[in-house]
Amino acid sequence: MRLRQYLNEAETILFTKDNVQQVKDEITRGVNAPYVKSTVSNLGGLPTIMLAISLDPKEKWPNRIFENSRYVRFSIEPDYSKSNMEMFTKSHTIKQKFRKQKSKTVKDVINKINKYISTIE
Repeated sequence: MRLRQYLNEAETILFTKDNVQQVKDEITRGVNAPYVKSTVSNLGGLPTIMLAISLDPKEKWPNRIFENSRYVRFSIEPDYSKSNMEMFTKSHTIKQKFRKQKSKTVKDVINKINKYISTIE
């Protein structure tokens, strides 16, 4: 019974503590934006990938401050049995919303972020 429960849980994991750095690097390379920075947060036991994306080149940020650019921040959690992608903050100049979403693969994460970025004016 425990083995079956473990296997079901393993099927719903996008990344683990062992491969989170590789997944983080793959997402960072795949996002089409002038500035992408990713970090890993280990609060709560499971790792979470935090993305900071600016749609403006770093040289064009007013006063060289990230928050003065057109930016978005995402959190990507490993468990995709629930919504695991969330945009938790954005620049006030960006009107398009990004709803919480489920992503089962790293490629799906990259595609959803790039699709959202392409909708921003």
